[in-house]
Amino acid sequence: MLAFSPGGTQFVVAGERDRPDELDMDKRFEHALIAFDFARQQGTVLPINLAEWRLRSSADLDADFARRVVGWRRAADGREQAFLKRDAAVTD
Repeated sequence: MLAFSPGGTQFVVAGERDRPDELDMDKRFEHALIAFDFARQQGTVLPINLAEWRLRSSADLDADFARRVVGWRRAADGREQAFLKRDAAVTD
């Protein structure tokens, strides 16, 4: 677990999917942060392109990164919604 939502209804974890049939190694692994609403048993996948975010490896998908790039807003029904802050500062 990398972070909690402001209201404590969701937590954020890092995820990775291996697609062994993909021959292009740059496309074989997909990375994401997942915000999971444990009361509703639903997750929101926030795809992360490591190169776009200038991350060296999936190990860089840590708590500091999650807190910096995941934003929260309220949906019309009042539940918390996670989103990626595209304007978050990228570290070198």
